[in-house]
Amino acid sequence: MNATGRRGQASLLALGVALLLVTGALGVALVATHGAFAGVDRDASDARLADSIATRAVAADGPFSDRGRANVLRESSLRNLSAADLEAAFPAARGHAVRIALDGEVLVATGDASMGAASRRIVLVATEETRSYGPRFGNDTRFALGERASALDVTIEPPNGTRVTTVRVGGRVVLHDPRGLAGAYHVRVSAYRPASVAVDADSPLPAGSVGLVAHTEATRTGVLEVQAHV
Repeated sequence: MNATGRRGQASLLALGVALLLVTGALGVALVATHGAFAGVDRDASDARLADSIATRAVAADGPFSDRGRANVLRESSLRNLSAADLEAAFPAARGHAVRIALDGEVLVATGDASMGAASRRIVLVATEETRSYGPRFGNDTRFALGERASALDVTIEPPNGTRVTTVRVGGRVVLHDPRGLAGAYHVRVSAYRPASVAVDADSPLPAGSVGLVAHTEATRTGVLEVQAHV
């Protein structure tokens, strides 16, 4: 074989090796690209799931809402949550790792969501408290509550021969019966200002004849965090 033939074979061999190297590099690049896109897809799916659960958690009709108020959570609804509670309240969480926390304290978790995306919401956490009063009422007596209340439990037990016909809260008639009121009643009142209570009776009422239990609300700001990993 002459020199020209040998050079031709060498060139073909070099071309073959180059093609193999290019093909291998392309395969590695495609695998790496596929892995990168798969990672991006997973991250996006995590973020969508976390955001959808967080949005539902703070909705006015959500499972934690306090009296239909958006972004206000009822503190009692956040206690002792189980994985079954989470999946019942948020069907999208089923089969995925989800963690819900308030101010860094984990409320409930299903699986390990530590590698997933997080979505946060600033919320108010409302706690209901009660306070009891047993004032005495005379003619034109008004009893001022010491705090704002969203509701009142009113128990009327007048002495024999005494008739209570009307109860007013903040000047508004909330209970009335000309034949006489007796027993237990629950009335809604404005929570925006402290209220005063007055009664109409045909004689003075000693202490304890009208019992009042005020339902008050305390709120604090918190951060609700939902972390999800599909």
